[in-house]
Amino acid sequence: MKHIFFIALQKITLAFARMWSKIFPYKMKCLVDEKFVFPFYTIWITRGIKSIGKNVIVRPKANLIHGVEYITIGDNTRFGANLYNSPHGM
Repeated sequence: MKHIFFIALQKITLAFARMWSKIFPYKMKCLVDEKFVFPFYTIWITRGIKSIGKNVIVRPKANLIHGVEYITIGDNTRFGANLYNSPHGM
């Protein structure tokens, strides 16, 4: 009985995912991230940085943790996922 329930649940989940992908395609998700999510994340994670330029984007999962008061970021800079940035010697 459990096996039938999980198969039905899997089919329902896949059907929902297919329907959702028609309503909210991947390209739209990328656009929403670029215009709304990344700028808010950038503001949140870069507070305390010594100096930050214009047009800087920090994507989620980038780490700017240790010694941010010594870090200077120039204009037109983008940081991606799994970045670990700290000043020399920290």
